[in-house]
Amino acid sequence: MIEPNAWVIGLNDIIRLLFAVFIGGLIGIERELHYKAAGFRTMMLICVGAALFTMFSIRIGGPTDPARIAAQIVTGVGFIGAGVILHEKGEVRGITTAASIWAAAALGIGIGAGYLLFAGIATALMLFVAAVLPRFERRLIRTVSRAYTITTRLDPDQRPHLLALFQRCGLQAHCDSQSKRDDLMQTVWNVTGAAQAQEQAISLFYADLEVLEFES
Repeated sequence: MIEPNAWVIGLNDIIRLLFAVFIGGLIGIERELHYKAAGFRTMMLICVGAALFTMFSIRIGGPTDPARIAAQIVTGVGFIGAGVILHEKGEVRGITTAASIWAAAALGIGIGAGYLLFAGIATALMLFVAAVLPRFERRLIRTVSRAYTITTRLDPDQRPHLLALFQRCGLQAHCDSQSKRDDLMQTVWNVTGAAQAQEQAISLFYADLEVLEFES
């Protein structure tokens, strides 16, 4: 038998759902502008779904156990986030989108629990991190140093070839050591430059047929 208050929908419930749609839409628009897999509708549904789970949890669990259902959202949303992470040509992509999904669910939980102002402030901070900080990322993180161990065929032309690839990406590279192993040559490089340039160099080495083994 359905309880009499099962059909009662308060104004606060409607406001929370609409706010979850709005907040999820803001995050989704930012992802959509960057042509990411999880975009406008996905983020809205995640945020609204998390808010609904939290609201139902409060009603079902009562004041003594309001987080019985909401606690499972964190685990459940992890599977969605894992689905947007891609491994391609030695690169990992989609981590920021996965983190956005996780954060959208957290905002939905907060909205469902009634913390609208707190969720609004958190959304503003999220959009700042996702949309504004990348413009200053190169200034904040100017250069990084990495060590690379590269194995090629035993050929005197290979070392200048590797150096040219580093320089092509705008990196400063110095060969620290060189050793022979059967008919192979192994060189260890100390490379300094922008993080983005380092990733570009890694992509070039993975695509280069002359490079037999590569470690960084």
